[in-house]
Amino acid sequence: MSRTQKSQMKNTLKSNDEEHKMQNYIPYWYSDMSEEERYKYSERLPKTVTDNNCPYNYETEAKNKGWELHTEAEEAYYTHPTYKGERFKPILFKPVNTSKDYYQYIPYVPRHKDVAGLGYILVCNNDGTSCKVKSNEWKDLFDSRMGKRRMKKKYMRENIN
Repeated sequence: MSRTQKSQMKNTLKSNDEEHKMQNYIPYWYSDMSEEERYKYSERLPKTVTDNNCPYNYETEAKNKGWELHTEAEEAYYTHPTYKGERFKPILFKPVNTSKDYYQYIPYVPRHKDVAGLGYILVCNNDGTSCKVKSNEWKDLFDSRMGKRRMKKKYMRENIN
């Protein structure tokens, strides 16, 4: 047997073996179902969520909070009716794993100026290689785990005696 014949024979055996493997993955009872039964069965299977690189859209959230983006002569800034004419610089945010053309303008308001909690800041990690966008939104202490524990502790102290 020549070398080419042996390689051709190996290739046919491999392809048959792959088809055999694929047939083993299909349950025996699934092959006996009609198309309608297969569809009903597939509708009841649990769905997995795939990551399609769709980042959180802070820009639309800011617009929903009442922020207005203004662009004038190569300069961009945000205004909000709560802050009465004060201009805030935008953060040019580009999420990881997105196309090079995709970016968002997010209103940057330092926390000491953001009384209403409507703006955003950048929080860098310890080594400064990456940052996250954080909202300045006020969070009630008692909505957190620690706050609930403090409330329970206070309640226990008051009702023991």
